[in-house]
Amino acid sequence: MKLGYNDCSPLGQFILKYLREEDLTLKDLATKSGLTRPGLRSMLEKRGSPTETSLIKLAKGMGVSPRLLLQLKHQNEIENPITPDAIDLFLKAVEELIKVFTEVTKNLPEGKRLDKDEILLLAVKSARLIDY
Repeated sequence: MKLGYNDCSPLGQFILKYLREEDLTLKDLATKSGLTRPGLRSMLEKRGSPTETSLIKLAKGMGVSPRLLLQLKHQNEIENPITPDAIDLFLKAVEELIKVFTEVTKNLPEGKRLDKDEILLLAVKSARLIDY
């Protein structure tokens, strides 16, 4: 799923602008920063919450101040707060997705079945795609 500029957090918008200006891909910047592509992509999202360590790596890769990236992260937290209702909805979605993935996995051949940890990870990743 491709994120548009307006779908991104302030940090994500800054990263997209940088990528355009430097003619880089997300993968290029991830490699340059010592991050994974999925990890960097999650920083673009309004619900993304990158760690300070990741922001410092990204700042070094972009040649910008870590302080700027931390400010953009903080701005996103103010503009897009995670409410208790959203957390409850997210957890309910994860629970339901676990049930679905567990049921689907039962129909797979033994060697292709997902274990409980893989199902949980898939459910969490899938639930993150839902707009609460």
